[in-house]
Amino acid sequence: APRAAVAGCLLLALSAGAAAQDPPSIADLMSEAQAAFDRADVVGAMTLYRRAAERGHAPAQTRLAYLLDLAEDDGEALRWYGVAAEQDFAPALYGLASMLAAPNTPASDPPRALALMERAARQGHAAAIRTLANAYEHGELGVVRDYEQAVTWLRAGAQVGDASSLRRLARAYRRGELGLRRDVVEADELAARLRAAVPGGEQRQ
Repeated sequence: APRAAVAGCLLLALSAGAAAQDPPSIADLMSEAQAAFDRADVVGAMTLYRRAAERGHAPAQTRLAYLLDLAEDDGEALRWYGVAAEQDFAPALYGLASMLAAPNTPASDPPRALALMERAARQGHAAAIRTLANAYEHGELGVVRDYEQAVTWLRAGAQVGDASSLRRLARAYRRGELGLRRDVVEADELAARLRAAVPGGEQRQ
C-alpha cells in the first residue's frame, strides 16, 4: 500500500510537471500580445505575436506583419502577410495588397495588389472594398477609370456598413456624380444609414 501511494504521488507530480510545461494557448498569446501593445511594449507584443504566428495562426501572422511593416522591416512583413494570405485571411490579403500597391518600392506589383485586394473585398473586408471603389473612381492600382465599377464597390461597401462608402455614394446620388442620376431620396436613405452607423458622419459629405 505505501508503495502504491508513492507511485500515485509520482504520477501526479509528473502530470503536474507536464501540464506546467504545456505551451500557452494561442488565445492567451494573442491576449497577452494585445495587452503588451496597449501599454506601448511593441517589442514584447511582436515577440508574443510571433510565437502564435509560428503555430500557423493567421490573425497573429497578420498582426505581426502589420507591426513589422510599421517598423519598416518590409521583407519580414511581406513574408508573414504572404503566409497568412495563403490561408485566404482577408486582413492579410488586404495588408499584402497594400504593401504591393505602394509605388516606387522594390515590392511594388499593382496587378497582384489588385487581385489580392479583390479577394479581400469579396470576403466583405471594408477597407479593401473602399480601396477598390476609390481605384475605379480615380484610375488607380493599374485600372482604368470606371464609374460603374466604382459604384458597384461603393454599394458593396454600403452593404457592409462602411461609413466612407455610404458617404461617397450618398454624395454621388445627391450631386449626380459617378454616372448616377440625381436621386435625393436615395441620398437621404444612405445618409440615414450613415447617421446610424456613425453619428454625425453625414456632416462630412
